Amino acid sequence: MFGSEKYTSSSTQFESAVTLTNITLTEIEHATSYVADSTTAVRIGSSNNLGTLTFKFDALNIVEAYVYAYAYNSTAAKLSVSSDALETVSYSVPSSDSVPDVSSLDDAYYIDGFSGSSTYLSFGNDVKGARVSFVGVVLTISGSSPVTPSSSSSSSQSSSSSSSSSSSQVDYPDVDLGEYYKTIDTSATGDTLGLSLHNLMIDTHSYYTTYGEIRYTFGATDGDASNPGNLIDFYSHESYDATWDGSYYNREHVWCQSLSAGLWADTDNSTTGGGSDMLHLRPTKASYNSSRGNKPYGEVQGGSGVTTTNYGYYNTSTFEPFDNVKGNVARIIFYVYLHYGNAFGGESNSYVGNLSVTSVVNCASESAAWEMLLEWNTLDPVDELEQTLNDVACYYQGNRNPFIDYPNFATQIWG
Repeated sequence: MFGSEKYTSSSTQFESAVTLTNITLTEIEHATSYVADSTTAVRIGSSNNLGTLTFKFDALNIVEAYVYAYAYNSTAAKLSVSSDALETVSYSVPSSDSVPDVSSLDDAYYIDGFSGSSTYLSFGNDVKGARVSFVGVVLTISGSSPVTPSSSSSSSQSSSSSSSSSSSQVDYPDVDLGEYYKTIDTSATGDTLGLSLHNLMIDTHSYYTTYGEIRYTFGATDGDASNPGNLIDFYSHESYDATWDGSYYNREHVWCQSLSAGLWADTDNSTTGGGSDMLHLRPTKASYNSSRGNKPYGEVQGGSGVTTTNYGYYNTSTFEPFDNVKGNVARIIFYVYLHYGNAFGGESNSYVGNLSVTSVVNCASESAAWEMLLEWNTLDPVDELEQTLNDVACYYQGNRNPFIDYPNFATQIWG
């Protein structure tokens, strides 16, 4: 949950009331005495008792929760999660002899659907004989002051959380590009360069942000330096309040979900991959996002049936951004295609698949699509916001968009 605060419970914090920002942990209850506390976990349940762990607090507007729990030597453990602002949910708890990795959201169970104010959050063990151990509970809370964590894998840090997209409060370190690209022959061309850059992006992308986390990154990546607390819209370059409310501005997929050949077609706040990448998603007003819809990019100015707006041009089938955004769009498409596409072969993971540039660019042929994007890349050079985005994303995700650092790589590959 980048750019936001979060409250993370730990075994030491289970022992007494804790006050963190606007969260006062007023009471913890256990339904049975069978709670084994250690340096890593709090356990509920035994051979004869189920057990419940309940957090009570002052009224909070919980947005989402991540639960780190495991069933020690048990294959049939289940937890029921309840709150006065949540319809009770139940889920199976994984069996393990080791604790979940609290630096990875992949090891957490994700809960959303909270509505209104909460005064408690309760976890009940549903299987007698099962022993459920809690390593941490992370809550995203609406309404507190945001902070930016000190590293991308800081899920175990203690704080409380906000639904604001915060401005950067981190002094992002300078990146030694020579070191980052040391395995790349910068004079290479075509498939040789494409393959090496694809492998580099896979190798260095150490943390995959969730779609939910992206809500809280825009203040750092797209903040308006002249108006603290504001961000710059991707298409129109308007400045507006960065606070996330889910309706005023959206997370724009430059490479539309419906055009991704299913790689990120289904996205919720726990989803990771190409459709949740900081270097891909951009902030745009909800109305702009809606107007663009799933239209591929292209050139429509001067044609018939074209609507002109303050964020670009479009007809029924194609969207054309302004000239001062075209380079940004092109470099994101280059990045997404090279990172998440399999055209060059090389290393792979569950996020990589078959992408076609003609799905997101409306041109007569693949070569025409690359030609147009290369023209856009030249027309609109890298700007300061892109450089900031690259540095911030590298800080959190570990990887960079090479076409921001070396725009000519695109010509060397597709020119």
